[in-house]
Amino acid sequence: MSSSDTRLYDALAKILGPSPAEDVMELITETVGQNPGAIEELFPGKKLVDRKMSSAERSRLMTAAGAKAREQAARERYAIALPHVKRATEANPAITLREIAKVLDDAGVKPLRADKWSAPSVLNLLKAVGLREPTKT
Repeated sequence: MSSSDTRLYDALAKILGPSPAEDVMELITETVGQNPGAIEELFPGKKLVDRKMSSAERSRLMTAAGAKAREQAARERYAIALPHVKRATEANPAITLREIAKVLDDAGVKPLRADKWSAPSVLNLLKAVGLREPTKT
């Protein structure tokens, strides 16, 4: 019995007593053996892993998680900035990207990686929310 199995057995034995704990452990082992996906069904996002992840797999997983977090942060930032952009463009349909950047800076909306908004960062925001078509290169 592995150390995690022993910890599970000890916890079950405290609650149920030694004999029922053995039955529960046997039932768990049998169920997971017949249906390895049972863990995923019971605990979404958790899987039985019969081996350690390689550093490349861990790196890919962490890179994907980082990208997802950055995308979420961008969506949140766009949600804050968009009302200011819409008000500025409604007031002046010919407003420039630099003027929109100044509006955002004056409103206290901070870009993710800079101190102030720039024309390219405003353009990226407009493209991301669908107010400008991406340019073809």
